[in-house]
Amino acid sequence: MTSLYITVDSQEIEDLAFDLDAARTGAERASAALAAAHGRVLGLAETPDGARGVAMTALMQAIVAATALEAAASERASAVREANRGYEEAEAEARPAFSIPFLGSLPLIPMGFFAELGINAGLDMASGRNPIHGSSISRLVDDLDVAHLASITQILAPYLSAGGLYGPFVAGSGGFIARQVVLDPPAPALGEPAASGLSDVARRVGLVDEDAGGADGVIDIQRVEQNGRVSWVVSVHGAKGVHPFQPFNWQQTLGSYSGLGSTGEVFVLAAMEQAGIPADEPVVLAGHSFGGMVMTRLASKPAFRDRFDVKGVVTFGSPVSHMQAPPEGVAVLNVANVEDAVPAFSGDMGARDGGAAENEVDVVRHLAADGTDAGPIRGHGMDLYIETAEMIENGDFAQLREWEEEMAPYWAGEDAVVTAATYRGSVK
Repeated sequence: MTSLYITVDSQEIEDLAFDLDAARTGAERASAALAAAHGRVLGLAETPDGARGVAMTALMQAIVAATALEAAASERASAVREANRGYEEAEAEARPAFSIPFLGSLPLIPMGFFAELGINAGLDMASGRNPIHGSSISRLVDDLDVAHLASITQILAPYLSAGGLYGPFVAGSGGFIARQVVLDPPAPALGEPAASGLSDVARRVGLVDEDAGGADGVIDIQRVEQNGRVSWVVSVHGAKGVHPFQPFNWQQTLGSYSGLGSTGEVFVLAAMEQAGIPADEPVVLAGHSFGGMVMTRLASKPAFRDRFDVKGVVTFGSPVSHMQAPPEGVAVLNVANVEDAVPAFSGDMGARDGGAAENEVDVVRHLAADGTDAGPIRGHGMDLYIETAEMIENGDFAQLREWEEEMAPYWAGEDAVVTAATYRGSVK
């Protein structure tokens, strides 16, 4: 059994209601066709063997059955939708808000959640499993609800900023205004330029991940010229330390996670502008962890897509399932390891709330299933994600063929000329 499996997001409850609607429509059409057939048989003369009467009886029974099916499908579709609405209302009522003087209105975390958190952690430790294992985190996030968690993060973020922890943000009307990210002059590539496919992209992300630290964020930008066309691949790392001028510090993850924005997003935009990427040349965005959240948010913004022709987004170990998905025309691949706790902060991996994104595929690898010994920390590392990318690239997965076909024009072929530069910057 392979440890690698692929899931495509689905809006299961609503899809079931749509299926029932389709069944009702089919039954309605069948009933009309049977009624027409019954009318034609009714106009025929009786046959010596009595076949006309038998046919009329059979047609009437079929009409009754089709009519009953039509009514049942309609009733079930309504019941499914009503149950879904009731669930959402009950969930909202179970999580009221209360006021704390210095925090304002804060969504209430039910006390039962803390009890369950302790119980689950105890069970995990008793069974020898790390309580911050990816599946443990996703279970807890699902119990709390990821939208609820994001709303708490959104409320807390400005207060962490005021305390000097959130980094260089100042409050502004309607949200946050990030200070300027200052870039160094472009530097040589960290490694031999390569953009021939998914594993190459993973390795580029790994290179910037190793190089980043302190106050410096690092981005790798590759230019691919082939057959008279030019495309670009932009790769960025995940969160790096707590330095206040690091554009990708851990505190900034709160902004992208909750939808407020972050200096990571400002940094990527500034680097792409400095690289001189034209508006009419296709771009593939790739990122690890926080970097994947940044790339997903940017690709979801109409203004960013007006400036850059985003064709693809690749994330490694990123909690992006709760975020707005990039629109049709942007091919998205999210790669996650089951043991990795970070992507689990979106809840169950591969379960985007609100339904499937037609252009999005999730690939999940169970490290333990293939004998790889990795806890939540190693499971989050780019070395294993590079390995996972190679497994994907060397496999033959039907669910990935459409994504691979969409991305093929932007990878470097045999005759391509690939150049790369490294962009470093910090917040001033």
